[in-house]
Amino acid sequence: MLNSLVLEHYSPILVPLSFIYGLKFTENEVLLGNINPIGLFFIVVSLLIYYDRVHKKNKEFLLAGLVLFFFCYMTNTYVAYNIITIGLTLVSLCFIAYGITDVDFSTKSQYIYLSLLLIFIGIVVFIPYERNNMLPYGMSFLVMSLGISILTFATLQLPFK
Repeated sequence: MLNSLVLEHYSPILVPLSFIYGLKFTENEVLLGNINPIGLFFIVVSLLIYYDRVHKKNKEFLLAGLVLFFFCYMTNTYVAYNIITIGLTLVSLCFIAYGITDVDFSTKSQYIYLSLLLIFIGIVVFIPYERNNMLPYGMSFLVMSLGISILTFATLQLPFK
């Protein structure tokens, strides 16, 4: 874990913010037909900060899930959606869920499962629909923002608790 006062206090805000801005830049560039690494850089930074700040015992599953999730998002961004990438996205979110929960149905775990379901729906349903209709900022960003924010606030320790 990195010892940083800024990351200690502001990581619950930095992770969703950088992830959503990364999605914004990436989706905007996909609609324009360009490739810009700024959005992908923001997504990688948010995933790395999230991995660094989570205190769980199954971090290897979390790391595998985050890497697979990024790979699936990259594949879905620049290649057409198919059943294999959708299945891999589901597997990656299952790895993330196993890595950060104790596989129970406590209130905190239910928030985590809800947030991962929202992320899955945003990645698999809303983003492809909005790409096909050339609507860059619609329901997908609302769903993804809610999903990543709930996941971050449910799993990271907030400084004011």
